[in-house]
Amino acid sequence: MIKKTLLGVTFLAVALVAVASVMYVGNATPTVPAVSRADAANPNRPYVVKLHAQWCPICMLFFDDNAGVTGTIAVLDGRTRAETASIHGIKGFDEYQAAIEASLRAVTR
Repeated sequence: MIKKTLLGVTFLAVALVAVASVMYVGNATPTVPAVSRADAANPNRPYVVKLHAQWCPICMLFFDDNAGVTGTIAVLDGRTRAETASIHGIKGFDEYQAAIEASLRAVTR
């Protein structure tokens, strides 16, 4: 009886590791264009940083349907590099755009 239980637990553990490995490999980091030196040196442009965790189960489940729009986005002031906004797991683009535009308006004042 103990051998059967141990064998069952071992099988489940191996199956779980195999499924997690397949999900991890299938959840590649998004490809993004490089930032030019001129854009990086411009203090009037905010930085928008998207955080992607390859191991994140939510990103794994939703990444195919919402490629590149799940996760955490941070908007940083171009001059001070201070965080001006942080948005977590929102699928719609409107909130991201509003945070970026607010950061741009703050620079022009």
